Amino acid sequence: MTCAFDSLASISLMRPSMKPWSVTAVPVWILTRINVAPVAAVEALEAGEPVGDLGRVLALGKHLLVADCYNANPASAAAAIATLADLKGEARGILVMGDMLELGPQAADLHREIGQRAAASGLALLCAHGPHAETLAAGARTAG
Repeated sequence: MTCAFDSLASISLMRPSMKPWSVTAVPVWILTRINVAPVAAVEALEAGEPVGDLGRVLALGKHLLVADCYNANPASAAAAIATLADLKGEARGILVMGDMLELGPQAADLHREIGQRAAASGLALLCAHGPHAETLAAGARTAG
């Protein structure tokens, strides 16, 4: 991701981000507004660790685990899928996903869309759990 700040600096974040660009760029922008140098703001952001299992990437031997299981939502699920697809390289990507809660009447459609996104990203396997598991899997099947 590349951020530009008032033509003062352009900074590329090399570490994969588990969140949409705005969650990364906004804190850097805010820090620059209180006179923190853009490079220092990005370095601080890169040094940060996810809280709990929200966007955590873990190496387990030769396997890679992307954990996004605390208050997951469609944006964080999409980011986790993209991160897994990017990081897996030539390895098989396996997504284990439970329900995203508190989505209201759109829950089925949002789970179906995430299933479609998972299939379209080239992951090898989707393991779904919870009341929306079948809808998630159905979305993946429709996308291939």
